[in-house]
Amino acid sequence: MIDFGDLPIFADALTYVSIFTLKNNSNKEVFPYIKVKSIDDTQNMVFDKLISIDINIDSLSGKPWVLATDSKKRLFDKLEKFHVLGNIGNAWAGLFTGLDEVMMLDKQQVENLALEQDILLPLIRGNDPKRFAEATPSMFVIYPYKMQGAKTVALDEDELALQYPVAYRYLIDNKKKLGLRKDSRKTFADRKDWFGLTRFGQKKIFESQKIVSPGEVKEHKFSLDNTGAGFSCARVFAVTVDDIDYSIKYVLALLNSRISQFFLQSFSSPKQGGYYTYSSGVLNKTPIPNISPAEQQPFIDLADQLLTGHRALHAADADFGALLRAELGLAAPLTGKLALTQEWKAWSTALQKSLGRPLALKEKAEWLRHFEAHQRQQAQQRQHLHALDRELDQLVYQLYQLTPEEIALVEGR
Repeated sequence: MIDFGDLPIFADALTYVSIFTLKNNSNKEVFPYIKVKSIDDTQNMVFDKLISIDINIDSLSGKPWVLATDSKKRLFDKLEKFHVLGNIGNAWAGLFTGLDEVMMLDKQQVENLALEQDILLPLIRGNDPKRFAEATPSMFVIYPYKMQGAKTVALDEDELALQYPVAYRYLIDNKKKLGLRKDSRKTFADRKDWFGLTRFGQKKIFESQKIVSPGEVKEHKFSLDNTGAGFSCARVFAVTVDDIDYSIKYVLALLNSRISQFFLQSFSSPKQGGYYTYSSGVLNKTPIPNISPAEQQPFIDLADQLLTGHRALHAADADFGALLRAELGLAAPLTGKLALTQEWKAWSTALQKSLGRPLALKEKAEWLRHFEAHQRQQAQQRQHLHALDRELDQLVYQLYQLTPEEIALVEGR
């Protein structure tokens, strides 16, 4: 079997390729598995020179195949003996509007439309979760639902019109578009809840404290959400912890560790660019050792330090942005070429372009001092956070009782 992973085999198509060579041979106990890591190898067809792994046929079953070395398989077997996330809580997939252009709004649109606040649900999108941060929702979704006992149910149309007249008029204006949406091949046009969402999730879950993560990741970015926000289906996953013997910060610490990233990405679908697509099912299999609240405390302490440190990091960037807005009237967000991690020359060029005017020489000198001081401060803070991350990983390795050889596997050494 030849696995090309996320390599772009076809220039004009994004697809994921493997080659299976099948032979009727009941006497064969193993087959070779080759993971191609370079596009040059595919073009030169040098598969016979690549390292192959012998996969024991008896080790395969109806479960997902683990195509890995024996040492990796033993490590997976070791990790799978622990409790899993699904035993103590759950991973959730979120909501889906079916028509974002109508149902999903940014802050400016909300202000312009003057919709009633109580019908708006803050929404966490794929770019919002940051590693060991407190998630900040970037959008709002019109959410015409209420709790009825333990269930989330749609408002009656009369109830919607009476309680939220401005939002109702907005939805009526867009009724034709909303009615064209489909769910299970049927349109919303003839439904009583034509104004509802295609997938509306659970209000109780949205309002609870939870851990959130992008659905596609290179590096883990699990963060806390205390805002009561909803989250986009598949683009964001949320984790709730139901067992009172487990601290949510203990779980957050484990999810952001290298060992959890190693485990989850070993069982997730790779995407081009080194990304992996997670699912609720995969997340619920994350090993979470069952230890006492007292034993969880060192992990909680480190999670608190990392949360505080990342909060300070983001606050410093926000303060610098506020200074730019106050002194120069900059309206553009500090992203892309204006990101504060850019080199001064590229950043100052982007700044002048955004301002629509050149900076005077004196202005340049002053902002260069501000910029370099800010970058020095942030570099020191990132170095401190990196040290805390390493300390957390070492603590997690001890928790899972990993050997030096197993740690080398996790770290790709």
